[in-house]
Amino acid sequence: FLRLREQTAAWSAGFALLAVLIAMSALVVASGAMATREAAVVAAKPKWSSRLSWIALAAIPSGLVVAVTAHISTDVAAAPFLWILPLALYLLTFVAVFNERPWLSHSTVVMLVPFVVAPLAISMMGGERAYWLMTISLHLIGFFVLTLLCHGELYRKRPAPEQLTDFYLATSIGGVVGGVFTGLIAPNVFSITLEYPILVALAVLVLPGALAGGVKQTLRAMAVPLAFAALVYLLHIATDFQISYAWKIVFQAGLMLIAAFLILQRRNPASMFGFVVLAFVFSANWQPGQKSFDTSRSFFGVHRVVNSSDGQYRLLFHGTTIHGVERIRNADGTPVTGRAEPLVYYYRGGPISESILVTRETL
Repeated sequence: FLRLREQTAAWSAGFALLAVLIAMSALVVASGAMATREAAVVAAKPKWSSRLSWIALAAIPSGLVVAVTAHISTDVAAAPFLWILPLALYLLTFVAVFNERPWLSHSTVVMLVPFVVAPLAISMMGGERAYWLMTISLHLIGFFVLTLLCHGELYRKRPAPEQLTDFYLATSIGGVVGGVFTGLIAPNVFSITLEYPILVALAVLVLPGALAGGVKQTLRAMAVPLAFAALVYLLHIATDFQISYAWKIVFQAGLMLIAAFLILQRRNPASMFGFVVLAFVFSANWQPGQKSFDTSRSFFGVHRVVNSSDGQYRLLFHGTTIHGVERIRNADGTPVTGRAEPLVYYYRGGPISESILVTRETL
């Protein structure tokens, strides 16, 4: 009912009124500051280590909400409004945790973490995602529990009421840090959504007692699984090794073994962190039926060009969706001569092909 000029005037008047009210609030607070100054001095200022822990505990969930959204909406299922679910769960954790009587006790959340991280770690990086509804549910449950863990630790480490300004400033900075890492830095550094497994692994280190033993003891606890992870990664880099269908049973047994060790080490978070990393590295070698040719990442997600295992076809993937296929070798293994024949969307005689031909004829 209002024109643009009237809306602008109304918003300007509202902001001017807000500024006046803030100034009046400052005067009221200043007049009573002397009476409360002695009480404010009693609470010691938080240490910088505390501030950094607040930032880290806020940054991990903030980064996770962006990473989970990007993963499930591009690598699992491209469904409209799917991004609403992670955001709603993220905001819900503040309501659930920042409360004198949380919905779930922190000890219960800590107990649940290994049992949601284990299936998440062995399934996130692999190539097959046939049961997309179950996969999305797993990611959302894992995200919700890990966010509850981080926000629960954040609430548990809150300072005295007199120092809450520092606390809320640090949590706000942490939110920005997490968003900048996943939204700006990671897409320009990683060719795949590697920030997601990184944040999941870091969330494991939030578990109580993960870093309590000092640097040496922590590194000693995670040394063995990290050494195996490094060995698998170097083997893949040196030989371009990928697990084929023939080794599927052995591969799945290996993943189940890693998941079992991960859960058995739930009382030793540092060792559990090492097995999470090992699960990610090991499962990343499961790209059945294809050999990676090239990978790039843009604002729209991860694009991969792969060759089929028989070498006859070259495919273009956006996430898990095939957007283009062309034959590069004949059935007898000889290279296709001349220009490669487009398949899938753009095959000769298909709707897009006919549209292009009609357009050419009219022009």
